[in-house]
Amino acid sequence: MTSVFNNLRLQGHGGMGSLTIGDEVRWAPKGGKAATVAASDVARATWSVFGKYAALTLIGAGGDSLMRLEGFARRDREALAADLAKRGVGELSDVEFCSSGVNRGKFRFEGEKCFVVEQTANAEGSAPKRLFDLNLATVSQCVVPAGVGAKAGERKEITMQFVEHDEKSGAPPDEHQLVELRLYVPPGSRAGGAEE
Repeated sequence: MTSVFNNLRLQGHGGMGSLTIGDEVRWAPKGGKAATVAASDVARATWSVFGKYAALTLIGAGGDSLMRLEGFARRDREALAADLAKRGVGELSDVEFCSSGVNRGKFRFEGEKCFVVEQTANAEGSAPKRLFDLNLATVSQCVVPAGVGAKAGERKEITMQFVEHDEKSGAPPDEHQLVELRLYVPPGSRAGGAEE
């Protein structure tokens, strides 16, 4: 038996669609092209709450994000976790995002295609919250501007430019999209927050 969740948006696609969980996880928009992932390819899943809605991210064995869906009601978590468990996907783990305005964090990579930044300091002593994550497959180029930094060879800023969607790619023309992101990287920084 398959489960269906309606009114969901798939990251990187315009419009709303329905998620069907069976031998494959399938998101299908009304009148558009469906996206599918074999349930056996999903190693784990994460659940993140944003206001009154939540997002589900399906992650493969290599740590890469296979599919990210947004628009779930909070009450869908238990049913979704049970449906994924029936298909052999491990526990649905919670990923908490920081909404306090923190703008400094440690970066790391999850798998080959996910760039993650988490807050550096947490006053409550609990696990660090995620500031943001990026699917590196959506980055068209990464630029380190020449002449940036106090000394030659010391770079302090990185610019990531993203693939721009147009009507031909399936995104609606009025859809907002991120086209560029600039990150300040303090001198001596390394992955995971270690410094030289």
